[in-house]
Parts: sequence; structure tokens; C-alpha cells
Amino acid sequence: MGRPQVGPGRSTVRRLGADVVLGLASLAVALLLAEGACRVLVRHGALRPSLRGASLPQEPYSPRLVRSADPDLFLENDRTDPLVNAEGFRGPAVPQAKPPGTARVVVLGDSVAFGLGVPYEDTLAAQLQSLLPSTPDRRWEVLDFAVNGYGTPQEVKVLETRALAWAPDVVVLVYVVNDPVPIELLTAVFAQLADQERSWPARLAQRSELAGQVLDRMRLLRQARTTTGSYAEAYKRPEAWNRVTAGFAKLVEIGRSRSLPIFVAIFPLLYDLDHYPFVAYHAQVRTALDAAGLPWIDLRDVLATRDATAFRIHPLDDTHPNARGHREAAEAIRRALAAHEMVP
Repeated sequence: MGRPQVGPGRSTVRRLGADVVLGLASLAVALLLAEGACRVLVRHGALRPSLRGASLPQEPYSPRLVRSADPDLFLENDRTDPLVNAEGFRGPAVPQAKPPGTARVVVLGDSVAFGLGVPYEDTLAAQLQSLLPSTPDRRWEVLDFAVNGYGTPQEVKVLETRALAWAPDVVVLVYVVNDPVPIELLTAVFAQLADQERSWPARLAQRSELAGQVLDRMRLLRQARTTTGSYAEAYKRPEAWNRVTAGFAKLVEIGRSRSLPIFVAIFPLLYDLDHYPFVAYHAQVRTALDAAGLPWIDLRDVLATRDATAFRIHPLDDTHPNARGHREAAEAIRRALAAHEMVP
């Protein structure tokens, strides 16, 4: 009996091994070239830098917060922060006593109304003021009392305890879809984000711009689904939603007791507004405002730019608008206030 023929089999294995090594080497070279290309494009401004594994972008014009002495507020703007004035609200210092011939609009809200990510002159409040007519007999001031992280109950408390002292003639509350999200749920979300930053893809992205770009795009693809799930839980919690409706009721009470016009602007999250994933939440808010008797505008319906992703200050930030987004919102709010005869 002859010996089995094994030579060709071993030769095939060697060829396969060589092909695998060559393929891996080619892949490594391609990845190195892609990494280099990403870094060059970022350096020359042709490509936005990735977050390098971070869960959230570090936005400019982000205020410092300190613990509030009022337990209902829990946090407030740091009055030593150059982004706010000595009275604790954004914008230039304004004397509390209203000069003769001056009319005031107070803006309440969270980080959207505050204008996180944009300079003061680009904020909704500043742009609304620029749109209101000033005459020798009447001058309009718009004061921005918004604070990062606030929901409707805190915004109403700010009106009661602080903003009313500036004798507003009109109050605009900017409602954002995440307003009912309670602190405990936000804490859980941030803990989940911290876990993501410890994952192996995030650790790889800390060292590689290419990996960071890929990870950012993966997060962008699943962003709407993740956000919808987080907010759905808040809107289903009776205790969270009841705090919102109680805030609306308190606004009505304040307005009636002082003959003070109060208006609510519903600010959408920054997605395609014609294929918007949060329609049900807007409808729930609108129904509650109608029940309370508060006039409102839903900016999702009226913004001229329908793909609101163009308003994002960062591609992964679906909440905070850039200067263009603030401008379109201010224009729509100004038209709505005039239609309700709250401003000229």
C-alpha cells in the first residue's frame, strides 16, 4: 500500500494562510490610511471632529450651575458665571425697577430657552427682543430667566419667586418635550451614558478618530429610537405628567390674579418635522394647554425649515438649536404673540 498524498493539501493550506495574512495586512494598511485621512480632514476643518467616545458633545456657552437654597428648584445659575448677570439670569444686567415707557417679556424655560451652545445675541430671547418694535414712547425688553435642566414646575416657581419682581407685561414659557422627565429618570439615563463611555467601542474611539466617526454615526442612527423610549416612560408616569399639568394650572392662576398674559411655545426636538417621531407627546401637551385655557403655539407646525436637524448645534445634539433655529423660533413666537394681541 502506498503512502497517502498529502503534499497538495499542505500547499493549499499554506496558500490560504498567505492569503489571510495578505488580506489582514491590506486591511491594516487601509485602516491606517483611513485613520490618517480622518485626522487630516479634521485638522483642516473639512470634517467635524468626532466625540472620541464621549456620549454627549461639550457645548460652548454652557452655564455653570450651583445648588439652590430653594429645594423646589434644586439648582440655579451661578451668578459669578459670565454667561449670566448678577441677578442670575442670562443677558445684560437689567434694573429691577421698570423705566417709564418700557414693556417687558419674561422668557421661562430650560437649556433651549437659555440658549446653550450659542452666544447671548443669538438666543431666542435676544432675537425676540430685536423683532419687537421700539418707538420713542415704548421700548421692549425680553428677559431670559431660563435655567438648564428645569421642567415646568421649576419654571413656574422661578416666575413666582423671581421674575415677577421685574414686572413683566407678557410671559412666554418655552416647553420642550423632555420637560416631564423626572430627575431620577435623567440620573438613570446619564448613568447609562457613562456605562457606554466605558464600553470597548468607546475606548477604541478615544484612540482613533476613524473609530470615533463610526461610533458617532452609529449613535445617530439609533438616536430617535433611544430618545423616544426615554420620553415615553416619562409621559406614562402619572406623577411626572401631573407635575406638568399642575404647573399649567399655576400659570393660569398667576395670569388671572395679575391680569398678566401668559403664552406657551412648544419647542420640538430637532428631527425632520414632517416625519416627526414625537407627535403623540406634542398632542398630549396641546390637549393639556387647551384644558387649562393657556394660549400656545406648536413650533413643529410653523417652522419654515422642515428638516430641523439643520438647527442642531452638533449632529448628535437633538435638543439645542443653533442661531438659525433660535431665529426661526423667535420669528414664529413674535407672530403668534401679535396674533393674540400680547405685543404689537
